[in-house]
Amino acid sequence: MKRLLFSLLILILAIPAAVALNGEARLLRFPALHGEQIVFTYAGDLYTVDRQGGVARKLTSHPGYKMFARFSPDGSRIAFTAQYDGNTEVYLMPAGGGVPERLTFTATLGRDDLSDRMGPNNIVMGWKDNENIVFRSRKRSFNSFKGGLYTVGTGGGLPEQIPVPEGGWISFSDDGSRFVYNRVFREFRTWKYYGGGMADDLWLHVNADLGQARNNGRLSLIHFTRRGEAIVPDLRIARRYVDLWEKHVGEPSTIILTVWSGARNRR
Repeated sequence: MKRLLFSLLILILAIPAAVALNGEARLLRFPALHGEQIVFTYAGDLYTVDRQGGVARKLTSHPGYKMFARFSPDGSRIAFTAQYDGNTEVYLMPAGGGVPERLTFTATLGRDDLSDRMGPNNIVMGWKDNENIVFRSRKRSFNSFKGGLYTVGTGGGLPEQIPVPEGGWISFSDDGSRFVYNRVFREFRTWKYYGGGMADDLWLHVNADLGQARNNGRLSLIHFTRRGEAIVPDLRIARRYVDLWEKHVGEPSTIILTVWSGARNRR
């Protein structure tokens, strides 16, 4: 009996070592890139690693979940969504690590969890400039399907709502004079090949003028390129695969940047 218990103990201790030697990490989520550094979420904490690979360095250690980390334009700070004090709020920390600073203070929502199909509340979407963080919040919405877009300063204070009815993913141009966004946020939903009334369209906002790009598919994870004249969305069209596309502002056509096949990147 003792030999059996000893063998089981050795087996239990050997399993984690075998996993570590395998060198494989899974469930790496919500990556963001700036220069040669990548920040991502793993097992509820934030890690940073060199773009070329190597050993990842842990930035956070609190039991609450940390996600949607985004580098500031100059790369010196990281804004992220976290659950340090129970609520899901926006936080700020140095890119090299440090004590996070809470920037938002909102009421608790009934549906505020990463596993919910609407996603958590107060999702950091990016930065408008080096001093203003953009986030999506449902704090003023009676409908959990809809959320507003807000900015909050790095020094805290009252958030300011971006003047659009509702919004999802958003990206500002470098000069801050325009932005492109989704009115619908459905990143956490499982509607494959959906093309109905809640399909994601791209909307361009330029000094209170709105333009729209329609597609029978899914347009999300928007990003203005540094050229300032193009956006790169993650898009599903009739091919039924997730690829990267480029669309020049003011032009009707889109240019495909990646061509994937097989079931690996189906959503």
